[in-house]
Amino acid sequence: MANRNKPGGDAADMLLFNEIIRAQTLMELPVKGRSYTWSNMQDDPLLEQLDWFFSSSNWTTAFPNTMVLPLGKPVSDHIPCVVAIESKIPKSKLFQFENYWVNHEGFSDVVARSWSKPCHAPNSTALICKKMKNLRYELKRWTRDENTKLFQSLTTERFRQNSIANLRDRDVVVSDHIGKEWVLYKTYKERLGSSKPTTVRFNLSWIIRQIPGLDELSVPFSKEEIDAVIKEMPADRAPGPDGFNGCFLKSCWQIIKEDFYRMC
Repeated sequence: MANRNKPGGDAADMLLFNEIIRAQTLMELPVKGRSYTWSNMQDDPLLEQLDWFFSSSNWTTAFPNTMVLPLGKPVSDHIPCVVAIESKIPKSKLFQFENYWVNHEGFSDVVARSWSKPCHAPNSTALICKKMKNLRYELKRWTRDENTKLFQSLTTERFRQNSIANLRDRDVVVSDHIGKEWVLYKTYKERLGSSKPTTVRFNLSWIIRQIPGLDELSVPFSKEEIDAVIKEMPADRAPGPDGFNGCFLKSCWQIIKEDFYRMC
């Protein structure tokens, strides 16, 4: 792709503009559904986002579900946009660990205090599950009590960036939350299909031959092996079913590792 940028831009002005945004604690409102707001309307069009939208932290707190939606472009080379304002964010009942928590004062104390509370469980696996459940409750309460405005702003920003403004179901555009849930459910159900019972018509013991030395695979893991896995684990991958990701394990490993050693 050819570089069609024209010379003459002043990098100092750009840096000054960014500094003003940071100083005023402004937060960007993402344009949903389109990555550009201007076109030169040529056969080989130049598409750019020239229009940007920002809100203050107070606005974000009062109207967290504020998004910019592009409209049709009948005449002008600029795409008209409408700012949709809602005061509520659809809340998921699922817990999700936020990576920025680890840099906040008091986080490690909350984890250590929660993890050290006495718990009773029939085995080490159940014990970790119970401690994780208690920790989820403690972290939710901590985010409500400590610097609520900051946490809400950061959560709102992540929601704005990751939210899906609308979905197309054949020729119908669906924008309400319940409708989008139904479109996603129906789409995945159609793609995954339905399960059918299968019948095994062969004997695996006749096909798979015995291989000596496989008993070594059942030897318990050493602490060094477990530490190496945690060290090499990506920090920012999708969380597990309990809502905790690699960032939590790596940052809190010194607090929780003994229980995992006993489980392994």
